[in-house]
Amino acid sequence: MKIAVLASFLVAPSASVKFLTNSSAVGCPRVKGGVCTTCSNDECTAVACAENSFDIDVNASNGCEAGCPSVDGGTCTACSSPEECTQVQCAENMFDADGQARNGCEEGCPAVKNGQCIECTSPSECTTISCDANFFDFDASSATGCEAGCPALPGRTCVACSDPNTCTQSVCGTAAAATPSSAPAESCDEPFTDCANAARCGSTEDNWYTFKDGTKRYCLNSVDGGGWTLLLHLRAGNECPNDRFKDIQAADSSTGNPTKAFEPLDIDDGTFYNILPLHDFGFRSDAD
Repeated sequence: MKIAVLASFLVAPSASVKFLTNSSAVGCPRVKGGVCTTCSNDECTAVACAENSFDIDVNASNGCEAGCPSVDGGTCTACSSPEECTQVQCAENMFDADGQARNGCEEGCPAVKNGQCIECTSPSECTTISCDANFFDFDASSATGCEAGCPALPGRTCVACSDPNTCTQSVCGTAAAATPSSAPAESCDEPFTDCANAARCGSTEDNWYTFKDGTKRYCLNSVDGGGWTLLLHLRAGNECPNDRFKDIQAADSSTGNPTKAFEPLDIDDGTFYNILPLHDFGFRSDAD
């Protein structure tokens, strides 16, 4: 048998009675971060804060205005005050290595050689890497990073490559290693030391250059990666002197032709004209 009990309450005419629901008391305004439990003239006078929300300014009318603090590398999901985080959820590739929620997720992926670790399972275990330009993960091991650079070339420096065995751009001169990061520091203050130095320092102009040792040479910096030193330029139809290189060098000495001694080539002049009857012909060298 079920019995229903009815109760009657006598309330003074001046009293303001509100009935609590799951949100604010009936008739009271909604407030931030909690529920208004008491109000007067539609203004909240007492508030009950929700979990992880706080009424710091002790002003019920604006509710529980403060939440958990911001933390590095993640989100604070539980806190005892707006300043004290007690539980943290780390962002992708971030880790709470010291177990202290108050300082967030303070560690990320590990550093790798010649690249960046973009995915990891811990601060010490990289699973995916992105290599810097002209470096390669040749052994397919994230632990060793991007260990391989551009190939070494005899008498030249490879400055761009598609893999450790294929050079796509090179300049004159050698470096301590074939990769830009391991090459020794080079001064780009003018005057340059040679045509290769001028090209490596960004010069792209074909012109006469006066170098630090006082010599003057014509550099070809607009073709094949630059850094070429022009030794001789023959124009079709011109007569070559009998001693060829030696005489041409002497004739051009006033304009700063290279001062190195060249031996005559054992080639008949007519050979040039038969091969290149209508075009210029130049000798160039990558030697310093």
